[in-house]
Amino acid sequence: LERARRRNVELGLSVSEGRFEAEAMEFHRTIRQGYLDWAAQHPERFRIINGGLPPEAVFHDVWSILSEAFSL
Repeated sequence: LERARRRNVELGLSVSEGRFEAEAMEFHRTIRQGYLDWAAQHPERFRIINGGLPPEAVFHDVWSILSEAFSL
């Protein structure tokens, strides 16, 4: 949410531009928990990545998971 709002500012849009950014924090918590629950129920299908890390670290984590999954 913070990255989306920062992006909006960088693009000259209002901070709350877009329907998701305008939602209350409780909405975002509920959606996040739903995804975490789904991932816990289906660990063979989902991986959890810490999106709070710097973009380079997120990319590294995603690349590591994809490399393992597709033998890259």
